[in-house]
Amino acid sequence: MLEIIAAAYEDGVAFVRDGDVVFLVRPPYNKGLEETVKSEEVNIAITFYGFSAQSLSFQDWEDVYRHLNKEAKQAFIKNRGYWPKEDELREEIARVVPKDIIENWLSRIKRNELPKEGALELLENLKVNDAVISDQKLQDEIQNLIVSLEKLSLPG
Repeated sequence: MLEIIAAAYEDGVAFVRDGDVVFLVRPPYNKGLEETVKSEEVNIAITFYGFSAQSLSFQDWEDVYRHLNKEAKQAFIKNRGYWPKEDELREEIARVVPKDIIENWLSRIKRNELPKEGALELLENLKVNDAVISDQKLQDEIQNLIVSLEKLSLPG
């Protein structure tokens, strides 16, 4: 049984307990991207970072992800007054996603796990991410991937 024990729905982020293990879950929601954290971090998040205490049980990770998606969408609409178009949402996510997620996405692109067109769009959107702007190595890696993917579409 999984339990959301704290959440910041406006960011789509939650702490989830699975038995004695506590995970930090954030977008994009994919099994295996959860980060194991110390349980003390939950209290810190509630006390200092605006997380709300929760006690919501779920049967599996897919149920947790569905709930987080629904709550994040509702919080976004409440804060902005509308739900963005799909391309706006992709741009917004790419702008704020943390470095470890960016690195995961880059690895997936290198392994050809994303369609070329989607990968190119993602890479272009990542150029304005603060983690990318402050990391020359990431900037170079993104630019090299863009060049490589664009070469694939040139007539031979």
